[in-house]
Amino acid sequence: MYVADFTSNAIDVFSRGANGNVAPIRRIVGAATGINSPEGIGVDSDGNIYVANRNANNITVYSSTANGNAAPTRTIGGGLSLIDTPEQLVALPNGAIYVVCRGSDPNAVQYFAPGLAGNVSPTRSLNISLSRNPTLGLAVDTSGQLYVCTTDFIGVYAAGASGDDAPVRTIHGSATEISFLEGLAVDGAGNVYASDNDANEILIFGPGANGDVAPTRKISGPSTNLQYIIKPALD
Repeated sequence: MYVADFTSNAIDVFSRGANGNVAPIRRIVGAATGINSPEGIGVDSDGNIYVANRNANNITVYSSTANGNAAPTRTIGGGLSLIDTPEQLVALPNGAIYVVCRGSDPNAVQYFAPGLAGNVSPTRSLNISLSRNPTLGLAVDTSGQLYVCTTDFIGVYAAGASGDDAPVRTIHGSATEISFLEGLAVDGAGNVYASDNDANEILIFGPGANGDVAPTRKISGPSTNLQYIIKPALD
């Protein structure tokens, strides 16, 4: 399990099955790391770690064994990158990156091809017009479709969508029980897990859900201890 520690400017790595008051098996922290208010985190199929640094306006990448005051293997940032106050990212198995930013264009998702570094332009950019609310959550399914949420919408875009391409389907309306979304995850079957910050619950929608549809199930209530949920994750 990989955790972005916002206040400590660190990445903590815990073993699978960790439970209770246990120390991380690794901790990436220190001036050389360049980590600065990390918001989003992702891992590719080789175990490389990708971090969206909110206050540094960049993405830093670390090797699968990085520990301590380890310098990034590469950094993406600068004016050409359009990365401004990055919040969430998705790292694909091949090392490609999707990122959404709170800054200059919060209703766009930038895509960077594998291996890019420095002050480089996004490989492509997708404009999100689901509503006037900022884009907050990202997920990608096994077929490469991109799932995006604003506070009150979920939109699904075809693999490779860019520019002003419209979503192939949306989840929105009173039946959805959505109040204020912060993040998304999608499992191998296409079920969508949406974290609702206002309601302190996880809403789950079935594969192919479209329109004003009710969740198939939800995780909520005092026994869950859910509070201020940013982004769900699946193994």
